Amino acid sequence: MLKKDILLDGYDYLDATSDVVFKKLLTSDNAHVYLCTLISKITKLDKDYLIKNLKVISGKEEIDGVYDKVHINDIICFIDKNLTINLEMNRKLNENILNRNIQYGARIYSKMMEKSENKYNGRVFIQINFNNEDIKTKNKDYIREFKLSDVKTHEVLTQEFIIYHISLKKARKMWYDKTRNSDDVLKLLTLLFIRNKKDISGLKGDVLMEDMFDNLGKITEDDLIYGAYTKEMALRQSHIEEMEKAKKDGIEQGIEQGIEQGIEQGIEQGIEQGSRNKALEIAKKMLSKGESLEDISELTGLSIDEIKKYVDFINT
Repeated sequence: MLKKDILLDGYDYLDATSDVVFKKLLTSDNAHVYLCTLISKITKLDKDYLIKNLKVISGKEEIDGVYDKVHINDIICFIDKNLTINLEMNRKLNENILNRNIQYGARIYSKMMEKSENKYNGRVFIQINFNNEDIKTKNKDYIREFKLSDVKTHEVLTQEFIIYHISLKKARKMWYDKTRNSDDVLKLLTLLFIRNKKDISGLKGDVLMEDMFDNLGKITEDDLIYGAYTKEMALRQSHIEEMEKAKKDGIEQGIEQGIEQGIEQGIEQGIEQGSRNKALEIAKKMLSKGESLEDISELTGLSIDEIKKYVDFINT
């Protein structure tokens, strides 16, 4: 069996929640109409205006001095001088990642305001987070919109900073449970979670979606993309194994300490300390390979501030 077949594990397409595939899929030349349609359906912005004006730029680029090269975002869409949209794919979801995404958005919004002719209004920033896992909530909607508002009256403070969270887990369940009720957004999101050709039969006749899945198929067959995807998956798997081992080591260490301090307390402390020590070891290895602080934070669970302090510590 070919290595690619092993990695696909019976699937026809690479996993679009991978950073590599997500960015390639949505920034390819023939994805423009799909991307504008998806953004329009989520945000209610005019699709034709987006198609005419939206420009996709790399998260590493700086356009008109607006974006900080140090901070890497998944996909930034520059529509005009008053509207910027940032798309983030969160394969894993935890408090650090949620906070990191908000920090990204606040940083871009701040830069936009600095460049605005009127620094107090008129520039809108929208962040759309595609989450492979769920935020802990009782809300059953797969699309959630967040704005700064009064916690008691729910009065919105500003319309210029908006965050959407899209639950791919809930969308996937709705699609396969056939509870979609002709939901246009859900249909567009299938590109991010369907991995078998047999499952796109419900999209037959939809030229836009058929073209996008053809594109995903070409990406799957691209050796360069496959190589980058393999590296990303290997790094993620290594992190999982390292963290599991850290938990086990932490438990053993905690049991030894528990002889004197109490079994229950020792296990709890051991797990916490063992996991943290291993996360720092992984961070050190990733730093030596030139990985970004954002990628290290996502894979280790450490905050960017913690990583920066660790860098300062090992450099002293």
